[in-house]
Amino acid sequence: MIYNLNNQLCSFYESLPNICPNFVFLDGPSPKSVAGNVRELSFNNERPIVAADIMLYESSAPLDFFIFVDGRWRNCNFLRNNLKGKYKHIKKNAQKYQSFEFIE
Repeated sequence: MIYNLNNQLCSFYESLPNICPNFVFLDGPSPKSVAGNVRELSFNNERPIVAADIMLYESSAPLDFFIFVDGRWRNCNFLRNNLKGKYKHIKKNAQKYQSFEFIE
């Protein structure tokens, strides 16, 4: 579903696994799987999706919490601006990935 989080267009899955992950691999969702709109704005093939589900896991994540993002540069900017903890952020342009390692 599409959502407005602090005036930022993002998506949330309807349901998530009831787990406390220490590793999250972010490479979704696809534009076809995000339904709805916010003030007539929706995700489509021209608007990159920003997934915000990781925000729900962060507060109860273990101390070795690690996020690996395959591409999805806008999503990484969203995470850098919205994650509450301190993270070691690595951006590898040539390999097209970024990672966030919880440090505090």
